[in-house]
Amino acid sequence: MITDFPPSLVLNADFRPVQCLPLSTMSWQETIHNTVAGDVSVVAEYDIDVHSQNVTMRLPSVIALRAFVKPRLRPSLTRYNLLVLRDKSCCAYCGQRFPMDMLTYDHVVPRSHGGRTSWENMVSACERCNSTKLDRTPEKAGMPLLWRPRLPSMEELARADYYLRQRKIHETWKEFLPFLEAA
Repeated sequence: MITDFPPSLVLNADFRPVQCLPLSTMSWQETIHNTVAGDVSVVAEYDIDVHSQNVTMRLPSVIALRAFVKPRLRPSLTRYNLLVLRDKSCCAYCGQRFPMDMLTYDHVVPRSHGGRTSWENMVSACERCNSTKLDRTPEKAGMPLLWRPRLPSMEELARADYYLRQRKIHETWKEFLPFLEAA
């Protein structure tokens, strides 16, 4: 008996993904439970049948919630999201690429000068550039930024994550993932 079935893509009541980063999915067991309970609508199916003692049904590949869930609008400010997805593993001062463990995040306006921990005030920096800049602004350190820090969209980060990890997406999911079209 096969028990390692693929997950289902979870759409909001408006047929957009509940979340793009990470992509909202549901295990096949939860999908079956919520389908039988009537909490979700089946939008598309895999070519896989699942069986219980009394019922056989196609495994849903895409489901939509019946009740709308307010989506998160701002992406989480995490090391991975900032260093790898937004800044593409490049130091904002020297422009060189580094593995994530060799990058730090730098407050453009240092916290000691009133700088905030925000997308708009943080960039990735290699250890050498970060230790050279110290507790100064880029102007005072003589280290101009190669790009201005900014708040990325959820879709932009999801697209970067998808292509970075070379994710395999089932055909039935693609029409519901707008970030794939903009690539």
